[in-house]
Amino acid sequence: MSSLDNAKLKELMKIEPESMSKEEYESFVSEFKNAQLLLPVEIYSKTQSDEINEPLSFKPVTIEENGCKCIPLFTDNEELKKDNPPVSVIAIFMKDLKDMLEDSSEIDEIMINPSSKDTVCIDLDSFFDLFEVRNNPNDWIFEKARPLNQEVKVYYRELEPFMKKQAVGGVYSSPDPLKASVNMHFDDNIPYLNVLILPKDTRTVYLGGMMDPEMSCDILLAPETEFEFVSQEDEHTMIWKCVNQKFYD
Repeated sequence: MSSLDNAKLKELMKIEPESMSKEEYESFVSEFKNAQLLLPVEIYSKTQSDEINEPLSFKPVTIEENGCKCIPLFTDNEELKKDNPPVSVIAIFMKDLKDMLEDSSEIDEIMINPSSKDTVCIDLDSFFDLFEVRNNPNDWIFEKARPLNQEVKVYYRELEPFMKKQAVGGVYSSPDPLKASVNMHFDDNIPYLNVLILPKDTRTVYLGGMMDPEMSCDILLAPETEFEFVSQEDEHTMIWKCVNQKFYD
């Protein structure tokens, strides 16, 4: 199999999503959309005929990850060997993969280099959306934020209780994007814990799968997200509820 050149894409995959500049994000989208990646496939005949001229078809191999059905993709042969995949592999352009999956109802996500520490996981809707990204300097990273389908709690830690100190009338408004984690024990060496209740329909940028939630924040909330103080559970733990997201007004 000929060697694929996805070196720039691999370099961009090393950058934590919330640390990407607008230029880096646009470069990642461009590299990914135009990439040719390796796709493990199952090859089969549409009929049971053993005729030598019988045309063959293929379907992507899938893996289960956290209850999601994922399609693994690989940037190069080196990454492919880490995963010890089935023998049958094809090189496919991302536009062709998008067209192939357009009517799929079974696939949840695609996963690039699943055995790498720099794995990138993209849900299928976001994968389709990448081909329609608009260059808007004000909301480029949040324009595809998706509403939650149920209430969830996320966790935000501080060295000092700045949220409570800066709240006005019991409401804190985040001036910058706010990074939180679904893992309560994330950065548990930092003393002050803010438990953030995100009601159904709160819009979030989910970074899970692109990062290790044990090590990194995996939820990103837009600037001007407002939280109402609910209660003080103990000296170091405060409960807040998201009540408004002015960014989307």
